[in-house]
Amino acid sequence: MLKGLISAEDCAACRLCCIFDGCDVAGTPVITPETKEKIISLLPEQRFIELGGALRLCMKPLPGGEAQCPLLDPERGCIMGGEKPFECALWPVTVMRRDESLVLTLSPDCPVANSRPPELIRRICAGIAEEVFKEAERCPALIRPCKDGAVICAEQGKE
Repeated sequence: MLKGLISAEDCAACRLCCIFDGCDVAGTPVITPETKEKIISLLPEQRFIELGGALRLCMKPLPGGEAQCPLLDPERGCIMGGEKPFECALWPVTVMRRDESLVLTLSPDCPVANSRPPELIRRICAGIAEEVFKEAERCPALIRPCKDGAVICAEQGKE
């Protein structure tokens, strides 16, 4: 979804977005019912957690209190390929609600995206904003609360 911002090779080399603070289940990606069915077809034993009206994957515990996405294959990367969960395909951009509108924000945690020129990030986000906001309206669990200091790349209703 973010072609031109991060290459598949950059993502495969990093995988930072596939590791979570073990106690932060709310920070893991939302899984839609459609994506759940695809995941079960690949990982029949995969379990899910319902949290805040959304489904989330049960993560694999790692030493040190972190957790890894069960969809991450150490050799191949994400086993979902082009059918990743929506938030994963959108990473390092997140849909957030600020006041009455939706915004796209850039995670400070992605070293590759944060090395790109801000105008490139804004242009790419503007190009996907309408599609992303439409999906977020369809599945409100994808919308996170806007954090103070969030880097806003696009805003609903603004070009």
